Amino acid sequence: SGWGTLTLSGVSTSPENFGAQLDVVEPVPAQPLINLVGGDGPGALKRLNLYGPAGAPMWVFASLNPAQFTVPGPVDGTIWLDLGTPVLILPTVLQGQQLAQNFTFTMPAVLTGFEGVVVTFQGFVPGMGASGNFLATNPAHLVVR
Repeated sequence: SGWGTLTLSGVSTSPENFGAQLDVVEPVPAQPLINLVGGDGPGALKRLNLYGPAGAPMWVFASLNPAQFTVPGPVDGTIWLDLGTPVLILPTVLQGQQLAQNFTFTMPAVLTGFEGVVVTFQGFVPGMGASGNFLATNPAHLVVR
């Protein structure tokens, strides 16, 4: 409850009415998003899920150490990556808003010495931002405990 805006992207809600004090916005097409699921222990499987318009390209970046900044120009949205420490740059094509393109990986068998390491994943979709800019997705953080 309260005043504000709720953005729904590619999901439905029940109940559909959030009250007169909350504006509900549903962008068309739905904005791309990512999530990270799976176990956190040694040797656990993790899966990075990428959602967005079917056939849209996405660049997935991963970096050590999260950051938060915005830049004018080719990227719309907040960048959550430390661009000085990229560990992965992966081009892919999205499968759909309800069907994830995913990448599966295994946590190291021994995590001793990696405690506190944070790996941040974020996607960038060309042409979905204003004036044809890249649109930055939400971040997904992997924290080694």
